[in-house]
Amino acid sequence: MLDLDRHVQELQARISAFRGDDVGDLAVDLLPHLVTSLGATGAALHWVHPEARSEITIGWPPDFHDDMTATFDTYLNYMVDHPLVSHLMTEHPVEPITLEERTTLDWYETPLYREYFHELHVPVRDQIAVTASYHQVWGSGISLSGATRGMFNGQARVVLSAVAPALTLAATDADLRLYNKLAQQTIREFDRPGNAAVFALDRYRIVREVAGSLINRIDRIGIVSRGARLPEPLDQLVAKLIDASPERRARLRFDHGVPELDGLSVVWHFTDERGEGLIRLDEFDRDDDRMGLSRAVWEALAVAAQGHPIQDLPRLLHRSPSSVDALLEKARTWFGVRSTRAAVIKYLERNRRESP
Repeated sequence: MLDLDRHVQELQARISAFRGDDVGDLAVDLLPHLVTSLGATGAALHWVHPEARSEITIGWPPDFHDDMTATFDTYLNYMVDHPLVSHLMTEHPVEPITLEERTTLDWYETPLYREYFHELHVPVRDQIAVTASYHQVWGSGISLSGATRGMFNGQARVVLSAVAPALTLAATDADLRLYNKLAQQTIREFDRPGNAAVFALDRYRIVREVAGSLINRIDRIGIVSRGARLPEPLDQLVAKLIDASPERRARLRFDHGVPELDGLSVVWHFTDERGEGLIRLDEFDRDDDRMGLSRAVWEALAVAAQGHPIQDLPRLLHRSPSSVDALLEKARTWFGVRSTRAAVIKYLERNRRESP
């Protein structure tokens, strides 16, 4: 028999002790305990972007996560057709609600169930969920799924009601820590020269911050919204950058397949091993010879001009030491100087003369 008070206290303490900036880490720690203690077949932590009708989910156990993710990706009307999810998105209840309480139809006869849920490896006959947090850009919640209709009794309600406030505080604090970190990185990125746009992305490729004079160019392929994915062409390009080897990740150009953004190049700056970072878009000259130097040399000089030690440039530029040495050698040769410091000074002087 579950000692409910002790179990709730343990879960609240576990959530309150979280100090990270990625609630996904908390989900990995929390969800297995909910599944085991409440006899669920699966549990999930959800992030929903209401306007874009997009959702990111971390589920437990792994096969349940894979099946639910496949359903979200395949069934485009999931958030509208699922009675419980639709209710959570429109009403944002602070008390747990079960699937049985939200549908007037036989769940087994709904198109959503007949087309997708009956094929899941982990059967979903009943669900209970609660909103953890909600605002215009982003909402979050917890759901439990079970193999028997009406299986979620008072214990599940008590546990979810008790952990939801603690989860709300943890998610809000984590979100603030992540936002502050990415905002500072965005500001530092704009210390570099050039007409650019910068997008700060979290580990799920969700836009958390956006700034820059080139943002209006992106409107041609779709609206950039905080809390949502980038427009599809740019999101696909980012995926290629993330998956590419360090040698191939240096730079991609939009003129390959996206005519609306012809004349822009994109660079991915990793700041976290799981994929968090900044995307920077720049204008480039078609002949790639601004100042008589390649864009790669220009970028190396720009980073060096920020005062970083030369030995840090390979890490900051995501290039090998030999590649950076070759770029700096080209800069020294072009400016006719012997030292990298002198080349950086020449670069700054020329950049100031060309600035309006």
